[in-house]
Amino acid sequence: PAAHSPTAQASGSGALLDALSKGDVRRANGLLRQGALQTGRAMDRHGHTIFWQVIAREMPELALIMLQQFPPQVPNGIDICEVHASRGDSLLHLLCGSQRFDARSAELFKNLLAGMPQKMRVHLNKNGQTFLHTAAARLNSWILVQTLSRDCSLVGLCSQCDASGWTPLNLLAGHLRERTRMPQEPPAAFPVRSGQAAERGQSKLRPSQPGGPRPSAADVELEVEDESNGNVQIWAHRAMLTKASARWQKELKG
Repeated sequence: PAAHSPTAQASGSGALLDALSKGDVRRANGLLRQGALQTGRAMDRHGHTIFWQVIAREMPELALIMLQQFPPQVPNGIDICEVHASRGDSLLHLLCGSQRFDARSAELFKNLLAGMPQKMRVHLNKNGQTFLHTAAARLNSWILVQTLSRDCSLVGLCSQCDASGWTPLNLLAGHLRERTRMPQEPPAAFPVRSGQAAERGQSKLRPSQPGGPRPSAADVELEVEDESNGNVQIWAHRAMLTKASARWQKELKG
């Protein structure tokens, strides 16, 4: 049929590339659904597949349509092992570098990761970086979490150094330091309040010392066993005891 002829295929991919170059997602969507492509490996004049271009232009909704039409496991399916000729980036690198990463991007990532052979999951670009380095540089911690939850064997990628000695986790921490204020270190000890008023405020809900006077607000006298002094009486607070233990609540009920 005419729709499957080389001329028709070239015309369809040309129209689709034109729509992509103009950022016309609606038109590109219509062309894909009308069968403008007969293969998932159609290329532009630079040697990149249309699938690559769709991801590079951050149009994940179109990439999902192509994945459905041309799954990688069929003869005319997308080339899931495609690599950039000069940068060495994989499709995962490309997607993880997206500035706009929304729910459709997340769905696309899950599909790509699931279909990737192991060699592409650990693939290094020309800078010695995995796709997790790219995600970390974009502060996309969601990708790190999703990757490890779906394939725990990739945990080593988090501490893998690139050509400059950076790991994904170090990159993430570095970018966070640059873009946000780092939390202050906790103090060695909280300052002690001084003055009789502060001391009185702190002692209101403390049990008394054995044999000591009844503190203000204390309403229960207890007999407890002390290792040094044997059985001693101390004052305590009914409200605090009933909150601390179901047994105390039962004993002090009423």
